[in-house]
Amino acid sequence: MKAADRMRPEPVRAFILAGGKASRMGGRNKAFLLAQGEPILARMLAILGPRMPVTVVSDRAADFAPFGVPVIADRMPGLGPLGGIEAGLAATDREQNLFLACDLPYLTWPLLAPLVAGCEGFDVTLYRHQRYEPLVAVYARSCLPHVRALIAQGRSRPIDLLPLVSANVLPIADPFPFRNVNDLDDLSAI
Repeated sequence: MKAADRMRPEPVRAFILAGGKASRMGGRNKAFLLAQGEPILARMLAILGPRMPVTVVSDRAADFAPFGVPVIADRMPGLGPLGGIEAGLAATDREQNLFLACDLPYLTWPLLAPLVAGCEGFDVTLYRHQRYEPLVAVYARSCLPHVRALIAQGRSRPIDLLPLVSANVLPIADPFPFRNVNDLDDLSAI
């Protein structure tokens, strides 16, 4: 085994948010869509699994049994990604936690590594190109009270958290890796 193949475990836990309704995909769970012949979730687990513990946030735990990954349910279903972030932060055993949408087939470790490396001392670490990427981001456990306050106010966008916390915003020129699968046209493009 080459030295580059040995991976030092990161002090971060990953959460893959897979609890959406996928209404534009006819209700099909986007984590199971095929990208170059394999489920997007399998690709994500291959990237993350050797480096950090991974948990899926979904209300359909049985669907994920073939992948052998722990699943936790949204504690407040129907809130979208912010509800999934709340569930993960409430369940984590780590100070820093990488949260990823389940429909991102172009993620790579070289893209994610700077987030993990730059998260210490910040509540949120995320990328920004033309816009922020709050569903490819590291959230500290310290964000949990702020997340709950936003939910109590009826706000459900993760981006609404940024003015309330310390954020490390990493600029990135290429938005391509953040391209997600929202509908059948997106799926056919990959």
